[in-house]
Amino acid sequence: LHSKKLWSSGQLIMTRMKRVRGRRRRGSKGHLNSIGLQYRTCSLDPLEARTLLTAVLTGPTIGTPPNNIQNSNFFPGIEAFDQRDIQVAKISSDDPTLNGDFVVVWQDEFLSPDRTDTDIYYRLFEANGSPKTDAAPINLVPVNDEQDPRVAIADDGSFVVTWEVLNDAGNFDVMHRRFDPNGIPLAEESLVHEDNGFDQRNPDVAVYANGDYVIAWQHEPTDGTDDIQVRRYLADGTPIDAQPIDVAD
Repeated sequence: LHSKKLWSSGQLIMTRMKRVRGRRRRGSKGHLNSIGLQYRTCSLDPLEARTLLTAVLTGPTIGTPPNNIQNSNFFPGIEAFDQRDIQVAKISSDDPTLNGDFVVVWQDEFLSPDRTDTDIYYRLFEANGSPKTDAAPINLVPVNDEQDPRVAIADDGSFVVTWEVLNDAGNFDVMHRRFDPNGIPLAEESLVHEDNGFDQRNPDVAVYANGDYVIAWQHEPTDGTDDIQVRRYLADGTPIDAQPIDVAD
C-alpha cells in the first residue's frame, strides 16, 4: 500500500505497509483486514573516489572540419568514408630482416561538408603483420580525385607507387612516387608522361631486382582509339626513355 525510504545511522531503511488478512468469527461475513508495518535495513558503504576522464585525439588527420566522418577501423587517424582499390606488394629478399615484409596501398574516398575527393594512402608491415609505419597519403595535392593505385617493391624494400589523377582540366594523368624501405618518400610525385591534354588511365608498375622500374598505362587520344604506352626508369627515378613508348608500334 505504501513505501518509504529513510536514512538512519549510515543505514538505508526500507519500509512498507502490508495488509494482513484474517477471518472473522463464525457467523460473520467477509474478512478482517489489518495493517502492519514491515521494514528492512541495508548497510551503506562509501564509494571510492573517482576521477572523470577526458579524451584528446592524437595522430595524423586529414582536414579539420568538425563534421568530418571518421573511419578508424583498420587505419586510425584517417577521416574518410570509404577505402577501396587495395594493392599489396611483398618483399622477396635474401635479407632475413626484410624478407616477407609488405606494403599496402589503397584509395581513400573523403566525404565531408567541405570536400569530396579521393586520395592514395600506403602503409608498411612486417612479415608477421605488425605495422612498420602509420598510414600516410602518397599524393601531395589532396583536392583532386586520385585513384587506381598500383605498387611494386624491390629486393631492398624500396617501392614505387603509380596511380591516375583527375586534373583541373578534366583529364586523367598518370603519376608516380618512389619510397625507401622505411616508407620515406625519395621524391615528390611526378607525371609519367607529358601533359598532352589526353586521358592517361589504368597504370601498372613493375620493379626489377636492382630497383629499376617500368610503368605502363592506357593512352586515350581524341581519335577514339586506345593505346598502351610504357616508360622505363632507373632506380633513382631518372627516365631511361625520353618519351613514352607505344607498345603496339
